[in-house]
Amino acid sequence: MPRSQFCWILLAIVGFTNRCHAQTTAPVGSRTGFTEPPGPVLAGRVTTLTGLRLTSGGGTRQVGVGEVQILIPQRQGSELQIGLNSYGWTRGDGGDRSGFEDASIGVKQLIARRSRTVGFGRPDIGWVASTTLSTGGHAYGAAKAQPSMKLAAAWDLSRNVALISNLGYTHTCVNDEQFGQLFGSLWLGHQLSKRSGLFVEGYGFLPFRSVVSDSQYVNLGVTYRINNDNCLDFQVGKGIGGDTSTTVRVGLARRW
Repeated sequence: MPRSQFCWILLAIVGFTNRCHAQTTAPVGSRTGFTEPPGPVLAGRVTTLTGLRLTSGGGTRQVGVGEVQILIPQRQGSELQIGLNSYGWTRGDGGDRSGFEDASIGVKQLIARRSRTVGFGRPDIGWVASTTLSTGGHAYGAAKAQPSMKLAAAWDLSRNVALISNLGYTHTCVNDEQFGQLFGSLWLGHQLSKRSGLFVEGYGFLPFRSVVSDSQYVNLGVTYRINNDNCLDFQVGKGIGGDTSTTVRVGLARRW
């Protein structure tokens, strides 16, 4: 998938159904796709996300290792997000390449809490401001920083079902050329048991210039909580417009 989608760093998705409830004993949330929840991680506890990614399509195959993100809770419903450089390899018809991807930094702020515990009504609402940093190698790094801004909203539809949506804008850099893109996503998660969960999401990008085409994706994932501080996730994503690549990810969320 294009670097512009920030999938390589996976902006922290820690909003699985258990995270939607503001409980001090809530288990750690998993990395659950592209969509980001409005609320920060548990106060007083740093969460790290790590992962492995395999993408194939168009005669190429890419492996990404690391995908490390550090989520640091701050005061009054805010969160600092630090994404470290992942390392990638690409093999395919266009030749082989390898190197580090860009790092990232961001801030999240919860600005409104839901009006009811379960069902539709006023949701939890938050904003996220982030940017990539031009610290990657020539093979994967962008020549300029790529800032992004999004609004996130979340509802608990029942005790076991959660809905999250995102709407945002990113200033993308492809082949040293910068342009804007709108993006949106919708995520639906179901808690199957105390330890396991299932989610599906769809998201897409609408660029303002013809440097890249419109793109849409779907993700399907499962999560398994080892204990309150460790959670595994497995995801399969497919492009359904423009980019038709397939991506498989496995990750671990760890709360310290």
